[in-house]
Amino acid sequence: MTPEQAMTLLYFAPSEWKNLALVDYTFAKWLDVVRLYCRVPLTLTSDARTPAENTAAGGSPTSLHLLGRAVDIRWDFSEQQLFKLLDAVCDAGQGRSVELEIVPAGAQRHVHVGLFPDDKHGSTFFVGPSA
Repeated sequence: MTPEQAMTLLYFAPSEWKNLALVDYTFAKWLDVVRLYCRVPLTLTSDARTPAENTAAGGSPTSLHLLGRAVDIRWDFSEQQLFKLLDAVCDAGQGRSVELEIVPAGAQRHVHVGLFPDDKHGSTFFVGPSA
């Protein structure tokens, strides 16, 4: 995504993306809609990754982060707000294949949200380790 494209987003400033140039603009626009639907502030802790960054983060070799189509969101909101976020991902998906992972505890507590580039995968939902 270019800085000019990032400026068209309603809820995410260009400075919020760590690897702006690697982020897929279609994904970023979709995430902006998710934020609109959930009405909960979202803090990105990870977005697009280089292969080296993905390895260092312990990411899967097939991670959507490598395609610029996934983010990790700091879970610093209530359970009701978490539900709003999950509901918004499903609503904004509009039949597209999405990826959701919830890591509910520990220092890495976060929500992972991704959008597959096609519908061959089907949507996935994971709950990470609780401690």
